[in-house]
Amino acid sequence: MARCGGLGLQRGLLVITHVIPEALLAGVVDVVSNAATTASVVAGTAPGTIAPPVAGTDEASALASLNTSVHAAEFLTTAAHGTFTLGHYAGALGNSGVAYEVVDDANAAMLI
Repeated sequence: MARCGGLGLQRGLLVITHVIPEALLAGVVDVVSNAATTASVVAGTAPGTIAPPVAGTDEASALASLNTSVHAAEFLTTAAHGTFTLGHYAGALGNSGVAYEVVDDANAAMLI
């Protein structure tokens, strides 16, 4: 189904969609809050995971510590990408909410 301005065509019939822009915009706040919480938790644990203390003086302890550091760096990269993706999603969700509001206002103005 193709949509345009809150209206959609489905098999040649005009279908009016009902979207509540306020709900979309409220979702933006929720997504941004989730992204901020995730970023703060990851940032708070980063120092301890990037440079863990070496358990002993032997080669195995040093390699285990290095392995943990590499894994932590990969995790932080993935977490940063995920947080960026959440931010991108919040922006798209906000744009959708604003677009529906603009179209609803334009449709209401035509009916006055």
